[in-house]
Amino acid sequence: MKRFVLLTALAFALFSHGLARAATGTDLINAVQTFVSTGLANTDSAFMPLRDAPMKAPMGEHYHVNRSFGDFMPTCHISGYPMPAEWVLSCSSPGLKSKNVPEVLSFIYQGAVRALPACFTRTLNPMILRDETFRWDCHQSDRGYSVDVSTITTSNADPSFLFEVYEYPGAHAPPPAPLTTPTPTVIQIAKPQTTLDMGGVQVPYADYLTLNLEMHAAAVNSKDPAFVHAVKTMKGGNEMPPFDWMWHYAGKQTQNGVQTIAVWVCANLSPQEQITAERQATLLGLLDAGLGGTALQQTFATASAADAALGPQAADPFTNRHKFIYAISGYFP
Repeated sequence: MKRFVLLTALAFALFSHGLARAATGTDLINAVQTFVSTGLANTDSAFMPLRDAPMKAPMGEHYHVNRSFGDFMPTCHISGYPMPAEWVLSCSSPGLKSKNVPEVLSFIYQGAVRALPACFTRTLNPMILRDETFRWDCHQSDRGYSVDVSTITTSNADPSFLFEVYEYPGAHAPPPAPLTTPTPTVIQIAKPQTTLDMGGVQVPYADYLTLNLEMHAAAVNSKDPAFVHAVKTMKGGNEMPPFDWMWHYAGKQTQNGVQTIAVWVCANLSPQEQITAERQATLLGLLDAGLGGTALQQTFATASAADAALGPQAADPFTNRHKFIYAISGYFP
């Protein structure tokens, strides 16, 4: 049950006291990342370093917050409750006027994930979720933590958001979600094709089959030395490169005559997102290992050269290779 929340009604664009201010998606990502990382850094002390003057409110202890998280989170407070024992840092946003609310949610999601250590997992179990839009939980032997994002509609019908970092001393891991009955696999045999149009590249079907076989061998962690071995490392969003916050290809090497590619996957994504991220990182690694066949390798070489031309100061040194991977990854389910 969500606790008593102290919210101030404030009249993308940010609306405060009737005045709108334009803001970018990057601004929102950075604000959420700062809030989550700051909150998690202070959970073990019940947010003591962030407490300001006490507030008069029913139920528990309540404090103002002694630092600002910017225009996206003008209203913040800290609350503690004795039964059950828990502390929460909360901030609420003003109305965010945007024509694309799903995109705003994607910025919030990205900002939160970028701040999360690897122990946090995305919570999807409806028995655990309350009315949160997003939630991640981390359970340790003597306490638990959660990062929550809830959507609240203002009187002007604009979406606003409540951001919370919880500490639950003595928390235990929740029971697993009930298993679902698997859907029988249906295989449809298509007519033979000589080439596939993959992201605008005409790829001989034989090359596609070879690369697809390599992808499946990597997915099942095949020990056959005839295949490239993919080594996956799960990392928190706060450990991932800024330009690769969901997945990252960390290079290749040869060990005992076997080619190995290293892929990083953000542990704070949902299970399905982790599968997609691992597939895309593995695909990039296999192409870097030269296993795509003539047509794909030529396109990959062109993208690699374009990335090299961006120079060492590029915000994303994989810009063109990322675009290529996103264009063709759907062919490798």
